[in-house]
Amino acid sequence: QVTFSKRRNGLLKKAFELSVLCDAEIALIIFSPRSKLYEFASSSMKETIERYRSHHLRQLATGMAKQIELLEVWDQPPLKNYYTLNNSWRGVYALLGQERLMQVYYEQIQQLHAKEQTLASENATLNE
Repeated sequence: QVTFSKRRNGLLKKAFELSVLCDAEIALIIFSPRSKLYEFASSSMKETIERYRSHHLRQLATGMAKQIELLEVWDQPPLKNYYTLNNSWRGVYALLGQERLMQVYYEQIQQLHAKEQTLASENATLNE
């Protein structure tokens, strides 16, 4: 318990120093071995967490969009597919919002993976 307390205090001190010296937005959440919560936030903890979640979801959406584009290239002519996919996802994003769009991306990726497996098995059959 003493070691945890010392290390916790050290982390809290460093988080404070980093926020002051570098003008960084810091949010630190610590749970003790006994599940006690300790936290530090240079501004609002809630706003910092929301900012992180928003940034993280944007990165996931970007990555998934790239994966979908790559998978779709195998099935349709590249330029037609790119413009169609890009324009349709922009409209969907505006209507549904980030979280629902993430779910739609995930479902689309699952469908494309299934299609990819089907095409791979057909290709293997044709090569035999």
